[in-house]
Amino acid sequence: MRNSSGQKNNMHTVRNKKIKTHLTIRPQKRCLVHTTGKFIKFVPLVYIIIMAAIKINRKAFYELMHQLSSKPAERGGILLGPVGTDYITHFYFDHGGVCTNNTYSPDYTTLNRKMRLQWKPAGLELKGFVHSHTDNLDHLTAGDMSYIKKLLSKNPHMNVFIAPIVLPNQNRIKPYIISRDSMNYAQHAYFEFLN
Repeated sequence: MRNSSGQKNNMHTVRNKKIKTHLTIRPQKRCLVHTTGKFIKFVPLVYIIIMAAIKINRKAFYELMHQLSSKPAERGGILLGPVGTDYITHFYFDHGGVCTNNTYSPDYTTLNRKMRLQWKPAGLELKGFVHSHTDNLDHLTAGDMSYIKKLLSKNPHMNVFIAPIVLPNQNRIKPYIISRDSMNYAQHAYFEFLN
């Protein structure tokens, strides 16, 4: 099924769980040259981008954008949602995180305590982390990926880890998903609003 911009929506399976994806086909001007005997055939290159949907309610999205785009870079927070679901309903800004010009380290003590005493009893679980980067660094760094791998290994309930990057100086967000099946690759994603 294609939408009005020529993009195709699909369902893909990650660890026996269906996730909605977004397929974009973008023809490019550059060509591959294919030779067969005396004939030369030019075949246009096509980029195929498959993006997973990150389901989030608008309140959580607006809260994270407000908190992270109104502060200097290298701040962050936790993304939460109902146990057993694949969507985000809550964002908690990490007030106690250690922040420098180039790094953000979460306040593990406070976040673990809140998870144990407040969020788990309320039926919420970790879905991912969001943090901001400086300048135009709109991708996950090697340090980010290492941290995400550790969190995936400590949270067996998670098939995917949601890790958007906010660029406060541009008031822009770049969503990523890291799958347990391919932890070395950050997949581009898009937001699907729940309400």
